[in-house]
Amino acid sequence: MNYLIILYIVSIFNVFYLTPVSIFADIYIQAFSLLGIFTIFSHRYYKQKSTRYLIFSLIVLIISSVFSSILFLNQDGISALIATQNLFKGFSVFYFVQNIKSNKIDLTLVLKSLIRIVWYFTIFLTFASLTKFAFTFISPVSGNQLEITADKYSKDLLYLGEMYFLAKYFKTGKFINIIYLGLIFTSTQLYDIQRGDFIFMIAILIICLFLYRKYFSSFKIYLIAPIFIVLLINSFNNSEIKSNITNKFGQMLMVFNAEESGKIDDASIFVRLKEIDFAVNGFMESPISGKGLIRSSKQKDLIGDVYFYTGDIGIYGILFTFGIIGMVILSYYVIWAIKIKYRQLNIVFSGFYIYTIYILLYTLKDGFIMFNITQFIFCVLLTKLSLEHSLKHRNHVSIAN
Repeated sequence: MNYLIILYIVSIFNVFYLTPVSIFADIYIQAFSLLGIFTIFSHRYYKQKSTRYLIFSLIVLIISSVFSSILFLNQDGISALIATQNLFKGFSVFYFVQNIKSNKIDLTLVLKSLIRIVWYFTIFLTFASLTKFAFTFISPVSGNQLEITADKYSKDLLYLGEMYFLAKYFKTGKFINIIYLGLIFTSTQLYDIQRGDFIFMIAILIICLFLYRKYFSSFKIYLIAPIFIVLLINSFNNSEIKSNITNKFGQMLMVFNAEESGKIDDASIFVRLKEIDFAVNGFMESPISGKGLIRSSKQKDLIGDVYFYTGDIGIYGILFTFGIIGMVILSYYVIWAIKIKYRQLNIVFSGFYIYTIYILLYTLKDGFIMFNITQFIFCVLLTKLSLEHSLKHRNHVSIAN
């Protein structure tokens, strides 16, 4: 059973994305999703206050997307339904959680196996980045060929590993966990420096300093700061890294300077500005519900021969796809994260909680939560499960006393 659980987790964290087994991982999750819908009704999750709003938000997003894409983009009904498959996968988590409860599976043991996979993936990504390892992926759906290099791999599981060690550091105070975090983070940047990764890692560090200030003395801040400064200085001593980082952030800052914006030569920024313009125009045409999700194979027929990927443009992509309805649901998710009793979580679940905060931040950049909602629901339900266990434990202790 633990192996099936681990396979499910690595699948929803997109470890098999753009690999020959990706279609089998997708089918596996979809099967869990069907079982998840049955679980929602058989175990009455729809009546539980802690889960019914999650279920409601999923249903609203799916219905809104289907009808909006049919009405505003003239997408056929079958394609409109297929386009919502990533939302549909969110139901799979309910079956997963019920399995955990019914079989009394020890998630601590599952996580230990998961962390081993994180290290295997870190080693492989480092190898692929340094050797420029690549292979050709042929889409089983479209038949298109794509060269897969280290920058194409999904790094979601590695980000979860980073947040786990960050939580472990704040809970235990052992600096070795920061070293582990740094090793994983470095592996994700070797092939190509990602501005967002740097920005949001700094942001999550600041947020964690605030959230866990109870466990974090001033001495530790003074201890950690010089080490990060030394690491940064050493990185900048490498002229190639220095040039890469300064160029990427310099290009980004030009966006906010009207006089300099015409000098932007970073293709990714230029493309995103075009995508934002397209998204804003689309949102203005359908502000309440957006225009819905588009089936990838139908995109050219529905919106023309333009490069447009909603995951590139964060909030703008959400507004184009789900409109104001999507932003209201996203706001609910943010409120949940603010209200959660995070200090009652143990190390394992603190990692999932911090990862939730991390992907909420990343949603500003690529709309992550709304387009990869399964991971968010997974972290939310596991966090709630942990709080339930914590409450039961306290009640047992109080009764015993």
